[in-house]
Amino acid sequence: MKKFKLFFILIIVLMQSCDPRPKAPEKVDLDLYFIPLFNNSEFSFELDSLIQNETKDTLVYSRADFLLSNFQLISNDDSIISFEDTFAFIKIKSSDTVKLPLAIPSGNYKELRFDIGLDSSYNHSDPAFWQGGHPLNPSLNNLHWGWTGGYVLLALLLAPYLRKFGKFTVPDFIADRYYSQTARLAAVFCAIVISFIYVCGQMQGAGVVFSRFLEVDVTTGVLIGMAIVFFYAVLGGMKGITYTQVAQYCVLIFAFMVPAIFISIMMTGQVIPQIGFGSELIDGSGFLLDRLDGLSQELGFATYTEGQRSTQDVFFITAALMFGTAGLPHVIIRFFTVPNVRDARRSAGYAIVFIAILYTTAPAVAAFARVNLINSVNNAEYTAMPDWFTKWETTSLITFEDKNNDGKIRYDGNADLNELTVSADIMVMANPEIAGLPNWVVALVTAGALAAALSTAAGLLLVISTSVAHDMLKRTFMPSINEKQELLAARLSIFIAVLIAGYVGMNPPAYVAQVVAFAFGLAAASFFPAIVLGIFQKKMNKQGAISGMAVGFVFTAAYIIYFKLINPAANIAENWFFGISPEGIGTLGTILNVGCAYVVASFTSDPPDDVQELVEVIRLPGEA
Repeated sequence: MKKFKLFFILIIVLMQSCDPRPKAPEKVDLDLYFIPLFNNSEFSFELDSLIQNETKDTLVYSRADFLLSNFQLISNDDSIISFEDTFAFIKIKSSDTVKLPLAIPSGNYKELRFDIGLDSSYNHSDPAFWQGGHPLNPSLNNLHWGWTGGYVLLALLLAPYLRKFGKFTVPDFIADRYYSQTARLAAVFCAIVISFIYVCGQMQGAGVVFSRFLEVDVTTGVLIGMAIVFFYAVLGGMKGITYTQVAQYCVLIFAFMVPAIFISIMMTGQVIPQIGFGSELIDGSGFLLDRLDGLSQELGFATYTEGQRSTQDVFFITAALMFGTAGLPHVIIRFFTVPNVRDARRSAGYAIVFIAILYTTAPAVAAFARVNLINSVNNAEYTAMPDWFTKWETTSLITFEDKNNDGKIRYDGNADLNELTVSADIMVMANPEIAGLPNWVVALVTAGALAAALSTAAGLLLVISTSVAHDMLKRTFMPSINEKQELLAARLSIFIAVLIAGYVGMNPPAYVAQVVAFAFGLAAASFFPAIVLGIFQKKMNKQGAISGMAVGFVFTAAYIIYFKLINPAANIAENWFFGISPEGIGTLGTILNVGCAYVVASFTSDPPDDVQELVEVIRLPGEA
């Protein structure tokens, strides 16, 4: 894309008055028209999506979206009228016009100024703050980073090329691309550790589901989950698990969305939870988020919409989740099951849509659950609590200690006064019960939670088993073993992984979301750079890739282990490196990985010619 520029011609139409008397600002619609140009000719997405520049580079355009802010009108006498908190979202492909309702004083104006993009204060603000229909609402502009961004990276940078490469595991790709068995073993180690950490979180989640469903303690729930997950993973193979995951997603999304819609209607009158998240409560007490902020402040908790982490830390966590999603081995192997490259890219596109439905609903569900919990338990008589409270108490995930012996539950942000402890792991499952929804909805949520745990656990255990049996034994240490012995080794590795994961699930180092976030961070710091550089940098050699993976993984793992296991008392923002929490350190690990890989590669020999030619081939258009 050399010397490529996209120009926008702006035509401004203003109604002006000739009356010399000053007038109060009048609200008018300011119409902005945008015309995209390429090589001094009007560009059409429908007709010119595939174009060439003067150097014959082929360019493919599918989207041109951007945000405008900081609008200013310049009068003939050079005075400036600024319009604060005014934003516009431009989507060139679907519309080239945007209307701005502005209060413009009567006068003569010669210029309009605006910024493309946002100030840092708005750019780093919570996207959930903006109501539906606002240009900065993520559901409207789809310009925010999140876990779904990882699937964008997969669709654009990884999935089609890995599928065309024709291998069946991530260590296979690493070994062949970097022409090294040492690289394979490094990838096997990373894949096993990342998948193991992730499956520990899933085992913990399965224990929560079974403990509530069977009304047993969490330890018994984890043991039951271990047995079912092992049985499920051993019977299923690559193809079987792929098909069952489709069915499980249908159960999961239905189970997640039905109560979210019901509760949104009950609380805000809005059918769509994402809109209900920014709407007024039907009881007349104000907007949902304003009400939640007020309740939080009354009870001594932090203001809900302000968050408890710095903007810098949130950025690093989001980036780690995004890069980690694109580097998770159990996600990547899903694209090896499709017939060709086009289907690999298409399946990633569908994944973005389906997962976005889930992730954009999650903040609304969290807000609904928080409001309902506070309203249900604070200052309520303990003996009069409904069945859901008693049943969750059985699991030890809700505990009540009557410190002042008044028989009432005090839910307070002050730890010395607080009498109620609620595990963060139960909020999604408990939400329908707290809201008083019918029993069939509660059962549906239980089924969805179980489907999510089983689906992810099966994929992770499949990665562990193939890493041990195929990559470590068959391809490295024991190439003469037959298929029966390879299958036995795979099943034994699943059995051992389930046992260890079950133990960690009974003694979790953090709640489920945090445990999973550590796996994302390690994937971001190890696999993501190695795969991207392996596809797009033909000069990247084995020494650079191996050293980069080692530095990124060791740094990230050491940071997490220190703050979560060795010295958890020091796990506060004042002690974090550059203010980055263990959940977000994977982003820094990614940067170290890339930097180390480039430095080492620059001082060592280039890859063989056949490897460089292979990199060129997998980037050429065409089917696998």
